[in-house]
Amino acid sequence: MTLSTFGLFLATHILGALGGAGAYALGVPLAWMIGSLVVTAIITLSGFPTTTRRVCRNGGVLVLLTGIGLTFTPSAGETTIRLLPLILIAAVATLLIGALASLLLARLGRIDRATAFFCSVPGGPAEMSVLGARQGAELAPIAISQLLRIVCIVLVIPPTLTVLGMRGDFTTSFPDLGFHPLGLVVTLGVSLAASLALVKLKVNSAFLIGPLGVGILLGFTEAGLSTVPRWMMMGSQVFMGVFLGAQFTPSVMRRMRRFLPVAIGNVFLVTGGCALLGTLIHFFDEESVPTMILATAPGSVTEMSITAQALGFNVPVVTAFHVIRILLVIILVTPAFNVLRAAGVIAPADPELLRNTKAAE
Repeated sequence: MTLSTFGLFLATHILGALGGAGAYALGVPLAWMIGSLVVTAIITLSGFPTTTRRVCRNGGVLVLLTGIGLTFTPSAGETTIRLLPLILIAAVATLLIGALASLLLARLGRIDRATAFFCSVPGGPAEMSVLGARQGAELAPIAISQLLRIVCIVLVIPPTLTVLGMRGDFTTSFPDLGFHPLGLVVTLGVSLAASLALVKLKVNSAFLIGPLGVGILLGFTEAGLSTVPRWMMMGSQVFMGVFLGAQFTPSVMRRMRRFLPVAIGNVFLVTGGCALLGTLIHFFDEESVPTMILATAPGSVTEMSITAQALGFNVPVVTAFHVIRILLVIILVTPAFNVLRAAGVIAPADPELLRNTKAAE
């Protein structure tokens, strides 16, 4: 990284942090992520240069998910086991909601159904793009749809719950481990090692599964090494917000301008379906409606878990729903796609696209 590039990198993140601080001062929920995201996106769309690195995003995810995983006390583990049948049902239902919404997206967005399928099923932008490319789907609509889904949910769900006065009182669910520098270094070091090991094994979402798994293990066994300090959690939100905001370049937005309104509508359709699902699941268990809406929302585990933390809802329940959904989506999305293609719902993949994908691999 040259000196000028480093200066631009530093300026981008300082401006993002200022946006987060402004949002925090205004009482915006998930302030540090939303504020940095909005400011960075505005600067990028205005044509001014911004820069960030995926390593910063991965570092932010590692810190946040390790901290969230530490909330998994033994009692939280018992709650997760009790809810496991509902979690499995919710995960499969979310996959079906995305598949159904993709049919409308294909018609209104004028894209093929294979591409629409991987645009609509909730997953990471990278994971869905890779899995979609293997089936001959187009990469650009998938990446922008998955990114828009995360951004829209971050910008809509936390403020909506706040405006409606929905807050919880689960502050007691967070163990008071205390801050111990050496313990924190060991904790984050183990999280990093686990993530890198999963990357080497070519596991999808390695930087989600690794730190979350380590945090859950340490929390469940009550190892008590250290808590993740608040300032580090806030800084990690800034890294994630800046990374998301920097993706909205003018060239990308121009290329996708006709598809964007339809993609945003698809996000709200899938989100509405998942909110209805969460409300229905609420009637089969004692968890509150807002907790179940966050648990079934088609957002990332990181954003929804820290939203639950900020608003005082049951973080372990929200996290458990999302972790198992991520694992099931990664496992089931390709078989589900093949079933729909065999049933004639999705047309066979474009041979030319498949040849190009295999050549690239």
